[in-house]
Amino acid sequence: MAPFISSSITTLELEIKPRKEEAGSLFDFLQGSAPNIQELAITSHHPVDDFDLPLSLWISSLQNLTKLSLPPYYKSTNIVAAAGGLRVLKIFSRTENGFGIPNENGMQMEFQPDTFPELRALEWNSTLPNAIQLLQPSPRVEALESLHLSCSGSNPPTSEVLAFTRGLGKACPRLREITLDLFPDVWTPPLLTEQPLGMGVLDGLAPCQELAVLRVRHPLPTKLDENDVHLIGATWKKLECLVLCPNPSPLGRWSPTGISISVLPLLANALPNLTHLGLLFDFNEAIKFSGDLYPQNQFKNLQTLEVGFSDVPRSEIQDLGSLLASLCNLSAPTIDVSRDRKHGPPYLGDNPRMERWEQVRRNLDMAMRIKICGWRRMGGVIA
Repeated sequence: MAPFISSSITTLELEIKPRKEEAGSLFDFLQGSAPNIQELAITSHHPVDDFDLPLSLWISSLQNLTKLSLPPYYKSTNIVAAAGGLRVLKIFSRTENGFGIPNENGMQMEFQPDTFPELRALEWNSTLPNAIQLLQPSPRVEALESLHLSCSGSNPPTSEVLAFTRGLGKACPRLREITLDLFPDVWTPPLLTEQPLGMGVLDGLAPCQELAVLRVRHPLPTKLDENDVHLIGATWKKLECLVLCPNPSPLGRWSPTGISISVLPLLANALPNLTHLGLLFDFNEAIKFSGDLYPQNQFKNLQTLEVGFSDVPRSEIQDLGSLLASLCNLSAPTIDVSRDRKHGPPYLGDNPRMERWEQVRRNLDMAMRIKICGWRRMGGVIA
């Protein structure tokens, strides 16, 4: 592949499959071969130790690089130093595929003096104590606009999460996007003695007034009540994506089982810009649709409803579909049902659950068509 790389290319995606000796030779060959690369993404099942030095030397030669995406656990001392010396690098992220076994040598992210001058987005693996240490207040940390942290090892206790979010809000008030993956890695069983995350953990992020995307993953469902919804709406008026633990660990005893469907109209009123919502809903709650397809509070722009591992509430499926249609303006959102089972054994009811949500989707679409027809008859204008 290497001989066909043109010196004029600006975007390159590499999947490293060969033996580590061959990969090392590839990086040696690439030295000076494509100096104009601006975006580089590498996927690999090799640990970073297999070709740490040749890869870091190649990266350091790419002075036009603005976006660098590497596999999990590839932020070694050498690679971080090489990336930190790139004067126009704005995004230092992870590729999704790769060798995901925790590797201490690949968790050496740091901000040395006069490094990463233009960095705006960071995605990395770390323990929470190390992440707290990394994100100490400074002009360089304050400039970050997007942050994605994947915790390594066992899931952190709530006290550590609270300390991190408080520190993060103070150090990075310009953040527009926050993703906190607080699940243990696939190699570590989840610690299920912790309590579900409450709004107290998110309070520390209040200084991030420009926040548009907030995603949190945790082995236990998030607790959310009416007061919490009002607080979220008052704090982050520009929020477009809110995902709070829709995929808890199948190994856990969930208490509470999820969030009440009754929060949906509250969220519709509190977050008018919302396009993506992800929650675990309480499947023990009976839902009865009132018959009103035109309530006062409706989502104006909701495109995706991520229900994760939620089961369909124990009510008439038609009622749930009609209720969801009543809460959406004039277009039905996509219902995203999680199939991810990498953090535990298969959910025994998965197939019937998927079928029930498919029935909800069909009823949602039908109710939405009825709603639009009624709107037209009443003289409404389709936006």
